[in-house]
Amino acid sequence: YTHTHMHTHTTHTNLICSFGFFQKNNYEINAENLAYIEQCLWRPDTDAACPKFIVSDIMDAAGIKDPLASAFLSGAVISVAINYNCDFDRGDQCLPSYDFRRIDQPEDKISPGYNFRTAYYYRNSNSTLKRDLYKRFGLRFVFVVNGVGGRFSIVPLLIAFGSDQLKLSGCRFLQGWVCSVSPLWLLTSLL
Repeated sequence: YTHTHMHTHTTHTNLICSFGFFQKNNYEINAENLAYIEQCLWRPDTDAACPKFIVSDIMDAAGIKDPLASAFLSGAVISVAINYNCDFDRGDQCLPSYDFRRIDQPEDKISPGYNFRTAYYYRNSNSTLKRDLYKRFGLRFVFVVNGVGGRFSIVPLLIAFGSDQLKLSGCRFLQGWVCSVSPLWLLTSLL
């Protein structure tokens, strides 16, 4: 690859579509508003929920300082963590947050980055079977999606409150027995 060819890959735009379903709350996460997706571009400070990314922004967020020198020449494995922290009491808006991290070892001596080999089999003019072996480098994205969603309900609150009250009253009974009954019992048994 030439330096110009690799530079075109850093400006490439990717769309990450994630789908999910919170079964208990009957809430589905699907492709967001198309008008929003067409005009948005992920930026960690201004538009952190946009699912459209430029490869160079992903590299920067993953901590890859010089992608042309390291990641594009030897490959890289990048973890993309998509986190949904949803509060269903505040409406149906459940926006993701994205976290990027390089998970390969770029300073590894044996096989740094991400690479694999492919073979191309063919017959030459003598009908002899030949094989060309190519070592390929690339970017591999590993996606991890986590989601937490909840809605306030009075029933679990009352159960927790009642259980705490029972514990406190049990402690109060035990404290009253230890402080008043047990000294009298101890005194009567000694006399």
